[in-house]
Amino acid sequence: ADTTPSEGADTTPSEGADTSPQGADTTPSEGADTTPTEGADTTPSEGADTTASEGAETTPIEDANTTTLQGADTTELDDDNSTPPEDADRSPREADDTTPS
Repeated sequence: ADTTPSEGADTTPSEGADTSPQGADTTPSEGADTTPTEGADTTPSEGADTTASEGAETTPIEDANTTTLQGADTTELDDDNSTPPEDADRSPREADDTTPS
């Protein structure tokens, strides 16, 4: 007598009544909040910010920085550093090492 009424009466009303109101809360919040925010915020920001920044900033930086660095830095280093050390280091060492031996 103790197990039959407790199990049947406690589980049925709690599960059935609590789940029904949850379905009504999700429908209005999801449909009304997502539609206006996604459509209005993404269109103006993406179209106006990307066109002006990409077109104006990329052209002047690439033309001015790449030409000067490649032409001035590579030519001076190759001519000044490679010629003197190779000629000065090999000539005196080869002549000094062969004489005493």
